[in-house]
Amino acid sequence: MTDRQDEMAHKITVVVEESFAPFVQVEDDRVVGLAVDALDALARQAGLEIEYLPAPASLIQAIIAEGRAAAAFPLAINPERLAVFDFSDPVLVTGGGFFVAAPSPAPVALADLRAGRIATPATGPLAAFLRTHAPDLTLFPTGDYIEPLRMVVSGEADAAALNLEAGSILAERLFPGRISLPASHFLQLPLALGVPKRGGETSSILRRINEAIRAGRGAKTPDAE
Repeated sequence: MTDRQDEMAHKITVVVEESFAPFVQVEDDRVVGLAVDALDALARQAGLEIEYLPAPASLIQAIIAEGRAAAAFPLAINPERLAVFDFSDPVLVTGGGFFVAAPSPAPVALADLRAGRIATPATGPLAAFLRTHAPDLTLFPTGDYIEPLRMVVSGEADAAALNLEAGSILAERLFPGRISLPASHFLQLPLALGVPKRGGETSSILRRINEAIRAGRGAKTPDAE
């Protein structure tokens, strides 16, 4: 393999949700955010160069299926995605929170809801979790993060189930003072890099990223006496 071929082999395209602040967002035509910073640091250790392809959440799996990207990030792991993707070790941990109309306090746990109308993105892991663990709730699946918040403000939904950090940023920006923000996660969710289940280069990507993640953990763990 020539030096040029070796260089090319180390470049990968990763599709990311285009509006998932503070984890991923597009600013001045650049993809930035907490998750991007974390993956970039791992990629440097793994000898990978990443080109980010921002896209709506609803198009991510189609982009992967078309071969336009080698991986997707950041993804919460759920049964539906496990059928399509192989995942790295967790890159960072976040979670879901409940958002309700102000001035009512936001529920802390799933048990606090008992029954009600909950709006949540259809493609995310929270919808699947709520269907399984809270069958008495009425779920309104949506196509994005903004619609659940709008439904809470309008009274169409009793609560929105969203990623706590991303939902809080959107609520404060779009509906200031009208939504009570959650103080804690009702469900913790690790975010990982997902590659399609087809082996080859994608398996190599996961191996390299996982080696970087585990090396970082080892650096933070004191040697046993």
